[in-house]
Amino acid sequence: MALCILLDRRAKAAGGEFHWGSLQAPGEWRVGAEPDELKRLLRARAYRNFDQPLYQEWHKNLSELPLVDECWLIGYPLDKQGLLAPQFTHQVDIAPTLRGEALRVAIRDRRGERSLTLPLPSGDAGAALLQGRFQPGQAIVQTETRRFSLRHAPLLSPNGRHVAVSLQGGYAALMLPVSKPGQTSKQKARQLQWHKAGCLLAQAFTSKTLGAVVQHGAQLSCLQFPRIGKVPLPPQAELHASPGSAALLDAAWLSGKSGGRLYLRDLSGNLVYWESGRSAETGPMRRECDGVLALCQIDAVSLLYARSQDGQLRLGWLDASPGRKTAEAAPGIPCLADSRVLLHALPQDRRFACAVLARGGEPETWRLYAGGAGGAIDGRECRLPPGWRAIGVQLTDKPRLLLVHDKQNQIALLDEDKILPLHQTASPIVRLSYTPSCAGIALLTEQRELIVYSLSARAVILHLQNQTEGKGHG
Repeated sequence: MALCILLDRRAKAAGGEFHWGSLQAPGEWRVGAEPDELKRLLRARAYRNFDQPLYQEWHKNLSELPLVDECWLIGYPLDKQGLLAPQFTHQVDIAPTLRGEALRVAIRDRRGERSLTLPLPSGDAGAALLQGRFQPGQAIVQTETRRFSLRHAPLLSPNGRHVAVSLQGGYAALMLPVSKPGQTSKQKARQLQWHKAGCLLAQAFTSKTLGAVVQHGAQLSCLQFPRIGKVPLPPQAELHASPGSAALLDAAWLSGKSGGRLYLRDLSGNLVYWESGRSAETGPMRRECDGVLALCQIDAVSLLYARSQDGQLRLGWLDASPGRKTAEAAPGIPCLADSRVLLHALPQDRRFACAVLARGGEPETWRLYAGGAGGAIDGRECRLPPGWRAIGVQLTDKPRLLLVHDKQNQIALLDEDKILPLHQTASPIVRLSYTPSCAGIALLTEQRELIVYSLSARAVILHLQNQTEGKGHG
């Protein structure tokens, strides 16, 4: 694709035209290297190798064309027979280096051969190019009259289709639809409201809407969670919460065949849940385990948690199926009882990535690990550049840390030892959250802008700003 762009520009600069064809489709010509033509080039990929019969067909087709200034034969390493045809003036062989970290490009013409080694782009950038995503579309900035609160971080749903943001006043939240890049959602925003005397403890998405856990006196109101409703407030030794705190409790709603479960991780690391069944009565609160350091919802039906036991990290997979047993693994990763842990898991093969903070302060040092069910675990140490802090871990072909730089108002990925900038806001970032299951970041700026950034699309997919101005953190 890069050569197509360069040769097209070269032809235009000389007052000519650039025509191209696929080796597997003799005689089929395209003109230019605009994005649509490059996408046609990608769609022309085939499993059929360029063999002698195809070469003969192209040889015949080229011999019938008018005289051209240059004719390039480009592809994986070919033998030198390409230059035997008088029409071919240049031949380019492209092949990965031995370690697969770069491409070796050899250019051959009548005068001889020269070669160079070109570094490959990052895996995500390369994947975007090969999928035909050359220019990621940015969301149009829209306005919202309901004033956002900067007290709590916004929250993305596990599937990334909705985002929740608290409203000023402290007793309402707004659930907004999030569209895919280049699309506009027909859904309307929905508001969730609770008693003014209540205090928000946690939020989580069900399959259909946003739910909230609100403390009101000696009761907990589990709003919008199917068949749970109001439950008695457990003693602090069983559910340690801090009403009025800016940091809400980690929560997840898991759907099951006969009901669902609402999980909370309290401030002491207790992982508790309420179960909704067929009866109208809500079951009592139950404790799953203690010492939980992090919680990560995988999808609508499962989650992964990390806890410390005897100085080692233990991972547990949960779902809401009746009679299920918790699947727990001890991956042998050093982890203290007060370690900070970041998690990401994929539903297939129970692949996971986790990061354990080895040293806080400035700069942060993390130990980054990746593994699967029963497989070997890869780990390495990541020392962050000054000013950056980790907010999450992403698992694709390899694990990477997601970073934020508060002074530069920037989010980025740490790929090996390189900082890959993702997005920079115009005003300081006040609150943000990362949802690994949908690879999305939701953030609020000091100017009360709500921004949703998609890691997979490498683009801002929602950008809302309040009509009114102000810098208060209410």
